[in-house]
Amino acid sequence: MVLELDRTYDFTADHHHPIHEVDPVMNSRLALIEGDITALAVDAIVNPGNQAMTTSTGISKTISDAAGSAYKEFCTKEAPCRIGESRITRSVGN
Repeated sequence: MVLELDRTYDFTADHHHPIHEVDPVMNSRLALIEGDITALAVDAIVNPGNQAMTTSTGISKTISDAAGSAYKEFCTKEAPCRIGESRITRSVGN
C-alpha cells in the first residue's frame, strides 16, 4: 500500500491532525510504503541497524533473512559500525 502524503503527521500523537502545512513539492518526492521492504524493486536498502550489526531482530532480521548467509557473514566480519559510519554490501540475495 502506498500512502499519499497530503499532510505531515506526528505519529507519536493524534496522527489525524497535521502538525505542518502541506508542501506539494515535497509530497511529489516522498511516499510512505507499507509492505515487505525486501520485495521492492529499488537500487538500495538502508538498514537502520545497530552498531554491532546484529541481524536477529526487526527490519535487520527481515533484510538478513532475505539476503542470506553472505549478508550475515559480511555483517559479522565488518562490525562494529559506529555512529556516523556506514557499510556498503554488494548485491546479495537468495
